[in-house]
Amino acid sequence: MTQAIRPKTRFQDLLFKHFSQGGEVASPEEGWRLTSPPTPNSGYSVGWIQLDLSSADKKSEFDAIMAVLARDPVLNENIEAIRTALEKKDADLTASDKSVIKQYGDLINQALASPEGKRTLDQIGFERLEEIEDDIEHLKSIAGPEAKPFLESQEGQLLIADYINQFGPPSPDKLQRFVQGGEVELNDGKNKIKLDGPLTFEKWREYVDKTRFGESHPTIIDSRFDNVKDTLGRHRLLPDAPRVRPQGQQPATPSGAPGQRSGLEEDKAAARAGSGADLAASPEGRRFLAALKPKAGEEVEEVLLKPVNQWTKGEMGALMDDPDYWRTAGPRGRLLQDKARAWHDHFFGTGPAPEDETGRMLPSRPSHPIPTAPAPVRAADGGDLAGSVLGIGKRVLAAAAESGLSEAIRGLQGGLNGLQTGDLNGLAGVRSGAIGMDRPALAVDGIFGPKTRWRLRQTVARFGRAPVEKSFARSFARFRPSHRPGSRV
Repeated sequence: MTQAIRPKTRFQDLLFKHFSQGGEVASPEEGWRLTSPPTPNSGYSVGWIQLDLSSADKKSEFDAIMAVLARDPVLNENIEAIRTALEKKDADLTASDKSVIKQYGDLINQALASPEGKRTLDQIGFERLEEIEDDIEHLKSIAGPEAKPFLESQEGQLLIADYINQFGPPSPDKLQRFVQGGEVELNDGKNKIKLDGPLTFEKWREYVDKTRFGESHPTIIDSRFDNVKDTLGRHRLLPDAPRVRPQGQQPATPSGAPGQRSGLEEDKAAARAGSGADLAASPEGRRFLAALKPKAGEEVEEVLLKPVNQWTKGEMGALMDDPDYWRTAGPRGRLLQDKARAWHDHFFGTGPAPEDETGRMLPSRPSHPIPTAPAPVRAADGGDLAGSVLGIGKRVLAAAAESGLSEAIRGLQGGLNGLQTGDLNGLAGVRSGAIGMDRPALAVDGIFGPKTRWRLRQTVARFGRAPVEKSFARSFARFRPSHRPGSRV
């Protein structure tokens, strides 16, 4: 039996109860259904975390949900029409009797409520809760004295979490600046707000009310605030509950994706210290260096970085235990199955299975010795991958001493995209498109998250350290403040 997914921390458990019992859906039973926003402006949503299926940056989650629907034979026959309808903006579940989604709505919801569907949606949801918790931890680490008590309170944290789930991660020029005490323009600059005293429930409500959504949908905002109060009334955490980190993660230093902060204040302060070494010793620099390492749950990704002839039986078993291995409709599932087939072909050959004199199939014997100990992951140039990635990280920090870490990470993301798409002028010896055009480009947002970490490790494994550093240097030149007109907005 597949093990159920559970929250990793007490706060994530509180968020799960909030979003699955009133914060996003009316009851847990409705948490695995296709829904539609109150106004047709963002497409369909699905699940207790309300995943917007028309959001371009959620392709992997979208593909995972499509794989669940494809397991139903009727839905599978119409999967392309359903996919097209779900990708459409301005969607409405009640559009007409001829609507594809309305026609198959009951079957879709049955598939989403199946054990595989629930597990898929829970996996997406709990990953989102972890991201939200990290966002809040980061806000706490950068908040000014007027905002910090509110962000330390359970009420404040849940209100902010609900806001982040509705509006997305805190952008450097909005929420982060607000909690630092700076003036913020909301609703396309029509409204301004600044902390003129302690951040309280009333002041936070004023902030939300001044957003474009808050002005357009005050009754929805009322409902969301009421849901937060109701959740706290039923599920308040124990006093001073510590944040429990999953085993193997780095402790203590304030969390949050490196580079994700307000106004570049923290990095500029480190830059004034004068060197990349000084920035590397700062909390932000240490978080960035720690984020370069693979995390718990990424073991299969690390195996995929090695040639199949280096895989042990245990590594092959881990790949086959991955839930995506059985989702052949999704790109990751196809990749895992292709790699598994290549492993078997290498060690057992491609000929027919051996038979005894009666025609019964005999167990296959390997034609090549299967490794018994895991091999270290290597860069394309033969160097240790971990050391190569760390070296590149230090180059990024050295550049950040000049411009700030967010700008340097943007340069790294642009460089990785350049290697993927064939923007390789001046990078001798690198084959254009070697990574594959089926991989979506990284968002050049200055935030070193899991996708950037994985792409960096993969690219160094494919190309080696030197081409990545050269591509980073070329890309970073476009993001340095002194080389770009105007200010970042």
